Amino acid sequence: MTSEKQEKIDEQLRPLYAELQKHGQTQDWDRALKVTKKILGISSNEKKATQCKIICLMQLDKFDEALTTIVKNTADTADLIFERAYCEYRLNRIEDAFNTLKNVERELEEREQELFAQVLFKLEKYAECVESYRSLLKTNEDEYQSTRQANFIAALATWKLIDPSAKVKIESNELSDETYDTTYNSACVLLTSGQYAEAESKLRKADAQCRRELEEEGDMAEDEISRETANIRVQLAYCLQQQDKNVEALTLYNDVLKSKPSDLAVIAVASNNLAVLNRDQNLFDSRKRIKTASAPETEPKLNAFQKKVVQVNEALLAIYTGQVCI
Repeated sequence: MTSEKQEKIDEQLRPLYAELQKHGQTQDWDRALKVTKKILGISSNEKKATQCKIICLMQLDKFDEALTTIVKNTADTADLIFERAYCEYRLNRIEDAFNTLKNVERELEEREQELFAQVLFKLEKYAECVESYRSLLKTNEDEYQSTRQANFIAALATWKLIDPSAKVKIESNELSDETYDTTYNSACVLLTSGQYAEAESKLRKADAQCRRELEEEGDMAEDEISRETANIRVQLAYCLQQQDKNVEALTLYNDVLKSKPSDLAVIAVASNNLAVLNRDQNLFDSRKRIKTASAPETEPKLNAFQKKVVQVNEALLAIYTGQVCI
């Protein structure tokens, strides 16, 4: 390309890049995306515009298109490790996200480490996940610490649930009541350790903390608050169930399902546990609950242990209803 032609292209691009910067500063991602397309229409090898296009697509939740752009432009996007892995993560391509981050030859940046910990959790690599969060908690001190703490405790609880024999080392200062998330996850750790009375106390505290926080926001109706606290109340119901407080547990499970929570995993767990409480006393209701718990759309929301529990209860229900073939 002649220098004269390049100068003409640069003249066209200069105001477009200025416009792109303006839209980026105001976070007007739709307009910014349109500008990146104009730039690339004039000069297809603009690395900066390509990378800006990917960021715009991600901000607009267009992760499939963003990932396609990354893959098609490897020379211009080789340094977008986090962006690629995050798109893969959001598209539920968890193994791909794991490989993208695992194959990085340098030390992972902080945000890449955070994402890697979440990927490990999704892949049910709980021991590695716990150590990742433990490291992040030690090396950081910012406004995201409470979120890291909540995720760390959640990984601890799930690890103990999946493998009760695991030698999970928990320091005395690692179970926090700072936020309702950390209180809830700390309760789950106690639950998996069979400390039901202590877990019940923490779950009731987490429910109160969550309600108080939502009420302070001032714009949520009671039914909305009930949906938001559904996960806490399902765990509380399970805790009560383990202490043979079945009447209160039954009431809680039914209340949660009546609130129509948006989280399919909550619906599945509540439905499954209701079926267990019903046993062979109400086979029609048990069949309905197990069908809900084992629905295809809920499967991605459940971990391996939860899926196994549902499958066992499906088998037990088949025995109760005489539907077993030998």
